[in-house]
Amino acid sequence: MTLTLTDSVKELECYFDKGETLLDVIKSNIIFNASCGGQGLCGSCKVQIKRKNQTSFKDELACCLDAEDQMIVKVKSLRPINNLY
Repeated sequence: MTLTLTDSVKELECYFDKGETLLDVIKSNIIFNASCGGQGLCGSCKVQIKRKNQTSFKDELACCLDAEDQMIVKVKSLRPINNLY
C-alpha cells in the first residue's frame, strides 16, 4: 500500500503495510517531530489528511490514525531521512 507525503511543494510516495500507524509511516520516511512519542498528548504530530475519494483536507493527529492506501498527508516540512529525494 502507498500514501503520499507533501509539503505543498514536493511529494514523497511512501510504502507501508496494513496496520501501521500514520506516525510510524511518516517517521520512517521523513524527519518529523512527535514530542510525546505518539501518545496523542502534545499535538505536535498534527497533519492535514485527505483520504481516497475526499475533496478536502482535515486536521488530524498522525499518532491516532492508521495509515490508509492512497491517503495524501500534508506536513510542514518534507525532509527525507535518506536524502535520496
